[in-house]
Amino acid sequence: MFRDKDYVQTIDHLTFSVLGYYHPEDGVTAGLKYINGNKWTCGYFEAQDFLAANFPHYVTDRIIVPRERIARHFHPHERFAELMESPPHARCLHRLALDLAKTISDQLEIPLTAFGLTDSLLWGEGGPQSDIDLVIYGTHYCGRFYDRAESLWLLDQFQPEQSRHVQRPPHLTDADFQRLCLRKFNQGHYQGVRYCVRGVLEENEFGTLVSAFSPCDYVEQVTTITDCLYSLMFPVVYGTAADIPLVSFHVGYEGTLRPGDHVAVRGTMECNGQSKRMVVGSTTRRAESIRLIV
Repeated sequence: MFRDKDYVQTIDHLTFSVLGYYHPEDGVTAGLKYINGNKWTCGYFEAQDFLAANFPHYVTDRIIVPRERIARHFHPHERFAELMESPPHARCLHRLALDLAKTISDQLEIPLTAFGLTDSLLWGEGGPQSDIDLVIYGTHYCGRFYDRAESLWLLDQFQPEQSRHVQRPPHLTDADFQRLCLRKFNQGHYQGVRYCVRGVLEENEFGTLVSAFSPCDYVEQVTTITDCLYSLMFPVVYGTAADIPLVSFHVGYEGTLRPGDHVAVRGTMECNGQSKRMVVGSTTRRAESIRLIV
């Protein structure tokens, strides 16, 4: 079972984050994160081009890690449970990650069993520039985090994130990007260390998503956000007044929109039978964006 926010390392010394929940039988949909232990700092499409030139068997119309080349599979929930059972040294970043999760758990009434630890702390100790990437499993607890997370800013050990650390979606003006950053509630600083909280579906929730869509049209549309249940997941999903889900593969849009927000969308309309969705960050590489209308 491969699910979002898991990581895999391959026999080619490449490390990938698993993307989503639906994967081809012989591969895993993923994003490139490290090459020989060095962090990949460019975007998804640049990674796709790099792999196509150097590891072409990792690329189709998207990045797919061949299962036969996977050497290790890392599970965030298992790692978090291990650390809970054997607490690390007080000065270790893992200890701070546990303290952060416990504080969120106490303040927002989310059980520690719903947490996981991902990215570099999933398999290593992290470094001077490392941040803490927490996972919350299940839409119920993600919804609770969504509703209550801004209360964390009232605690002295929490500070909101600065815009330079937020992953910027493309095709936004500086003003539009700053407007989104001011609403970011799933990223911040805890005792001076950057952290991020993202959501992952439980296994019994996979059926709530439809996997296979095909591009059918380019769309420019103004609509109103009505639902944020999946806004901390990947892909980021918002319900709209048009009764067509707004889906973003740019994580910079997670945790930024609220019900009642008016947005201008430029994206790709994708179809699956009678179902449709508006996609931003599609494989078409068009200029796609979500702009908050004030």
